[in-house]
Amino acid sequence: MPSNSEQRCRRLRTLFTSRFARACLGEPYLHFDPSFCFVIERDKKLLGYIVVAQDTQQFKRWQHENWWPLVEERLIGFEPKTEFDQLGLNAIENEKQSAPGFAKHFPAHLHINLLPEAQGTGFGRKLVDIACEKLAAARVTGVHLGGVQAKHKGNRLLQRAWLPRNRR
Repeated sequence: MPSNSEQRCRRLRTLFTSRFARACLGEPYLHFDPSFCFVIERDKKLLGYIVVAQDTQQFKRWQHENWWPLVEERLIGFEPKTEFDQLGLNAIENEKQSAPGFAKHFPAHLHINLLPEAQGTGFGRKLVDIACEKLAAARVTGVHLGGVQAKHKGNRLLQRAWLPRNRR
């Protein structure tokens, strides 16, 4: 029988349907530290995920040494055929950058994604709460977030979920 970690990894992988989403947003976290990866399910349907790196600088070093060589090998011979393909390649190049300077003071980072039917249901807040509890238990001193400006609902979720914690 697969372990909880293996089951979590399998469930998360099914959410990462594009080659680029897997390469950038999910799969590396599953290999780096699956204990900081969580999913929301309802009626055996995956609705969303949150993946966390508790130390961004360490995660970026690990990516450069272990992850990006695998991704580059997978992409040998790949030619972008659509705008989405090119955006994906650009995202990979962007992710290869070093950790931002402020990661010294806010060492953790996270990615969260919810399917449309899970948005506005409170599931996102539950994922953020789980991640925050796990980070607090690990004595992480801060977290930084990056996001797409167009994700207005997601930005509001993170502001409501995270900002009150920073005021304590």
